[in-house]
This record gives sequence, C-alpha cells and structure tokens, in this order.
Amino acid sequence: MEKKFHAQGKLLLTGEYLVMDGAEALALPSQLGQRMTVNKNENSFLEWKSWTIDNFCWHETIFDSNFKILKTNNQPVAETLQQLFVLATKTSNVDIAYSSVDTYLEFDQEWGLGSSSTLISLMAQWLEVSPYRLQFSVFGGSGYDIACADAKSSILYQVNNKTPNVKAVNFSPTYIEDIYFVYLGNKQNSRTGIKNYTSQKKLATNLPELIKRITEISNKIILQNCSKNQCIALLTEHEQIISSLMNMPSINDTLFSGFDGVAKSLGAWGGDFVMLVSNLPQQKTLEYIENLGLQASSKVKSSLIF
Repeated sequence: MEKKFHAQGKLLLTGEYLVMDGAEALALPSQLGQRMTVNKNENSFLEWKSWTIDNFCWHETIFDSNFKILKTNNQPVAETLQQLFVLATKTSNVDIAYSSVDTYLEFDQEWGLGSSSTLISLMAQWLEVSPYRLQFSVFGGSGYDIACADAKSSILYQVNNKTPNVKAVNFSPTYIEDIYFVYLGNKQNSRTGIKNYTSQKKLATNLPELIKRITEISNKIILQNCSKNQCIALLTEHEQIISSLMNMPSINDTLFSGFDGVAKSLGAWGGDFVMLVSNLPQQKTLEYIENLGLQASSKVKSSLIF
C-alpha cells in the first residue's frame, strides 16, 4: 500500500541568524513544499529517488538493509540520507525494509523555500520520530523551517536550548497588495550563512540587546494597527541591525538603494528571496523590479500562508 506525505516550505520574514540565539522570529509557511511517496518493492534494498518540479530525477541512491550506500549519483546527498536513517531508526519502530521512496519538489530547487527542512519533515512523518531531533543533529540551525512544515498560519518562532516555542499568529497586513517577493537568482547555502554568523557574533558586544530588539520588531509588525510606513521603518531598522552584526551591506543599501519603500532580505543574505514593501503604485513597482533584471513571483506570494 502506497504511503503519501507532504511538508510545506517556508520564508523567514524577521529574525534571521539571531533566531538561533533566542530572538523571536516571524515566519510564513508556504503551501509549495515537497511530497513523498513510499511503496514496497520486491528486493531487499532501500531505493530512493528525488525529483525536481520539472519531473527530472536529480538524485538516486540504493541502500542495503544497514543503510550502506550501494549505488548513487550524488554522494553528499546519499551520505546525508544515510546519516538521517541511522539516527531516525534508533527510535523508530516503522518497518522500512523493501521500500521505494520518491520525493517531489513543488518549487524550483534554487529558490531556498526549504528542500532540506521539508525532507526532514517528510522523513519524520514516515518514521514517526521528532523532526527537531533530526534537524538539530544533522543540519543545525534554529528549526523554524521545521515548524513551518505543518503550520496552519504564520508563526512566531523562538528556540532556547534546542527547545522550540511556536506561536500561531495572524499576520494580515492591510497593505498586503504592496508586498512583493523577488528571487535574486543566487541561492545561498544556509550552513555557510550560519558559519559566518557564528564567527561574526563573537565580535558583538551588545548581542542581548540586538536579540531583544529583533524580538520587538517581530512582534510589532504583526500588530493590526501597524501601518505600512511603520512596517517599512521597522524592517529598515532590522536590515541595519543584521547588516552591522554580519558586517555585510544590506540589499536595501545596495541593489535597492533609492527604492521608495524597503527591501528586506529573507533567509541567508546574498541571493535568495527579498520581500519588498512598496510605496509605489503596482505598475511602477513592477517596472522598478524589471529594470533590475528581476521579476516579482506571484506564485510564491500566493502560496504563502499569512
């Protein structure tokens, strides 16, 4: 009997990097995520195939019953899966022998909507184990993306000592038509971003104050009486805080310098999505984006659970 699972993607609106040290972060789940099907096969191998949104099999691995890699076209991915299986099966009672597994991304692989976090969630659903344990043991990070994988609304997420606290919130700004999501075309590696943050935060003398302020910004933005101008001011401040902490120029001060509104980096800085809150009419905003050689993604916006 075929088993089917689904996990949602995510975008982190506030709190990037500092969420790992206790800041409260605002995150939006995306209905675009990843699906997984599990079927029984007729041999003793565990077969795994990963498919892109364009139905291209980009990864294929065959494991034996002890998760030894017998054949693969992507060694790093195979080793990550091996690590996840070894860890998960220590506490799982699910029989995974004779299984053929297929995963299907519902978004472009380069978008950074959570190919790793959705994988963790799918495996945890199948093997009936804690996704956070898998996440913290194998990938690290804050785990906010794991919380988004099955969230029914936008969330405020906080983690302390690997203990997550997830609050369902109603982020429904009156200016939602003035919000745009733009992919910069240069997918960032989250682990590299985390490594850079870990080294940079050692130089910060006011980390507790920064964490407190980012938490305040996250909570103020979701208030019903937070106007568009207040949101722009809060996100501009947020960009300045992270820019100073990471010793990196913000996208708001570089590519979108002079934009009438704010450009807010999402996730690891440097190339994933940015969120724009615009004071310009829609057509003018779209022309501004296109003049930069970019394009607003209505597909991503419509998939987000506000």
